[in-house]
This record gives sequence, structure tokens and C-alpha cells, in this order.
Amino acid sequence: QNETSAAKEEVKALNARVEDLKTKLIKAVKKGKQLDDERQKLDASLQEKQKELLEAEARVSELQGTVQTHLVELDSAAKQKVDLLAQLEQLKSAQESAGSASAESLAQLQAKQAEVDALTASLEAMKASEAEWATAREALLADAHVAQGREDELAGQP
Repeated sequence: QNETSAAKEEVKALNARVEDLKTKLIKAVKKGKQLDDERQKLDASLQEKQKELLEAEARVSELQGTVQTHLVELDSAAKQKVDLLAQLEQLKSAQESAGSASAESLAQLQAKQAEVDALTASLEAMKASEAEWATAREALLADAHVAQGREDELAGQP
């Protein structure tokens, strides 16, 4: 009877061990499912970040083209300003050498000065616009860098 009792105790201990292992197995399966779900979420997030990165890169390229166009326009406006200033100086010189302040010369001088003022204002506006484009470009590059860092971080996770 001692042997039977000992055998029953051994069976009881083995059953308890089996139940413990079952519990651990169920927990491990649940944890594996959670990890798989998390990985799927991270994969989706990675794909979204990659898409955002591509969009940011496209936007940066677009902004670079726009900045280049503005630089050409600024250069052209600056040349026009120089030309108009030279014409203005020629008109002033011609007016002084003639010694007369005819109404026609004065009107031309005022018109040229108005053109110079308008071009100066346009040039200042273009400079401000160029600064805004540069700021936007830097922000997009920073976003692209962050997205790339996140992509690299996610790619390194199992």
C-alpha cells in the first residue's frame, strides 16, 4: 500500500508538472501572438514611414526646383535693377548737364525711379520667399531624416 500511495503521489506530482507546463505553454503561445501582432503593427508603421519618406523626398525635389526658379528670377531682377539704376544715373547726368529741369525729363526720371522702387520691392519679396523655401526644405529634410532613422530602427528589430 505504501508503494501504491507513493505511486499515486508520483502521478499527482507528474500531473501537477504537466498542468504547470500547459500553463507555461499557453502563456508562451499568447506572448508569441502578441509579438506577432506587434511585429505586424511595426511592419505597417515601417511601410507608412517609407511612404512618407518617399513623399518627403519628392517634395524636397519639388522645392529644390522652385528654389532654383526663384534664384534665376532673383538674378534677373537684380540685373534689371542694375540696368535701371544705370539708366537713372544717365538721365540724372543728362538732366544736370542740360541744366534744365524740364517736366518731361523729370517725369521720365520719376518713372524710372518708380520702376527701380518696384523692382527693389519685388527683389525683397523674392528674397523673403527664398528664405521661406529654404526653411521648408530644411524641415522636410529633417522629417525625412527622422523617418529614415525610424525605418532603420524598425528594420533592426526582430
